[in-house]
Amino acid sequence: MKILYPKSTTVWENHFSSLSKSRITDTCEVQALQREIMSLTTASRSHEDYVFDVEFVVEEVSKAISKLPNRKATGPDGVSSELLKFGGSLLRT
Repeated sequence: MKILYPKSTTVWENHFSSLSKSRITDTCEVQALQREIMSLTTASRSHEDYVFDVEFVVEEVSKAISKLPNRKATGPDGVSSELLKFGGSLLRT
């Protein structure tokens, strides 16, 4: 395959190479970003943090699950509504 415009490929190569280079040079800014990232990762809540003060009734939960729409994106847990609907009694235990 012959490249008709070799100069244009160099321009694109330079463009995409520049995208991967860090533009942050200030040490204080880098440290602030690192602190922000750490606060986001440590702020995520685990399932133990959630407290439920109401008992769940299996029939109510089953009814709510049956009303979930199909073909929708999963939440952060990665569980689809189809899995909940068609998982059967295996998921109830």
